[in-house]
Amino acid sequence: MQTIDKAPRLNQPNQPNESTTGSAARKRSLLLTAMDCVVSVVLVLLVLELLFTIAGVGQEEFLKYDPILGCSPMPGKKLTYRSEGFSRSSFNSHGMRDREVSKSKTPGTLRVAMLGDSLTEALQVNRDESFSYLFEQKLNSGAEKPKYEVLNFGVGSYYLPQKYLRLKHLALDFKPDLVIMEMRTGEMLELMPKPLSNLISARPFFLVDGNDKLIESHAYQLQWNGGKEASRMRATAWLREHSALWGVFGIGMQRLLTKPTAFSEMKLQEQEAAQKKAAENHAPIDFKFVAIDPYLKRLTKALILQAKEECRKQNCPMAIMYFTGMRGLQNPEEEAFLEKTAKELGIPFLNMHKPVEQNVHSSKEPLYISHFAPRGHRMVADELMSFVKKTYPDLFSDAAKVSNAKERTKNAL
Repeated sequence: MQTIDKAPRLNQPNQPNESTTGSAARKRSLLLTAMDCVVSVVLVLLVLELLFTIAGVGQEEFLKYDPILGCSPMPGKKLTYRSEGFSRSSFNSHGMRDREVSKSKTPGTLRVAMLGDSLTEALQVNRDESFSYLFEQKLNSGAEKPKYEVLNFGVGSYYLPQKYLRLKHLALDFKPDLVIMEMRTGEMLELMPKPLSNLISARPFFLVDGNDKLIESHAYQLQWNGGKEASRMRATAWLREHSALWGVFGIGMQRLLTKPTAFSEMKLQEQEAAQKKAAENHAPIDFKFVAIDPYLKRLTKALILQAKEECRKQNCPMAIMYFTGMRGLQNPEEEAFLEKTAKELGIPFLNMHKPVEQNVHSSKEPLYISHFAPRGHRMVADELMSFVKKTYPDLFSDAAKVSNAKERTKNAL
């Protein structure tokens, strides 16, 4: 009899062999490693996001596409600005660099709406150092209860058509009692079409017909909105609005995708060289502006007239504040034309040419770099206060009384 000392092996097809078990273990190990990497990357990104947010890094991308204005600030967006000067602030729910404010106003409150570009927006200084804020403080100085509100509707890069549209579609909704529209050197030449290169250049423009009637066009916006950069911005809209980390990446992408034309680069280099030379010599910049075409004069006048008409519908007076002489840049033809046009249309005109020239070297503290420094904003607030007391005595009689009483007390001492 044959003896079998080992039990026969049964065929068990469902039992894994050693090679199959080893392969599954390796897959599980790779999966766990991959998950660890993903979790680690996510944690690193969250930590960086937190650190960037606390430090205010990546908070300079704040413009979004706007079908009417071309671009506008993101409502509620927090901002830390370092490109020139330094400031930390935020835009309110209306996309204004201002405190939160309701469109309806308290009875007895008088409002001043400030329209303008980066000079009015004033990202280079903290909000409580801007001339809009300081102007409001001066108006309410000494009063038991604040009566005046100065609202800042300024947006960097805006030119005259956008200022007019922001007035029409936003500022007038706040029922202002006075509108002050800021303009600056080169305002009229900005009306000429520019190459479509980025969101800022995708802006509305106006034409004027033979009867000086305005024709509004959004063709540039529609063209840009169908391009690659617009698609990228739509796809990353939430990140652009909420992520500081994406803000660092987004600005890099914007600079990479934005290719300035050879002409614009050449003009920029010419201006920078002229500014550097003027700064060294403390002299006006010898930069020749091209002559202003008669068509641009007609267009400018039509836009100003239409802005005044929109204000008139709400029984709201309008004034113009014109900045020239900053960085030595002057355009005498434009300055003379705007002042003459304002006079013809019955619009008070505050020309800041002389105040800028008189104050630029009056102190070691700088008046401006490219935009106003804190001392410059204090100067503008003083000029605005004098201007409104003289031009609108009925609107600002209470402020004038307080100001005059303080002045008499000061002189008596």
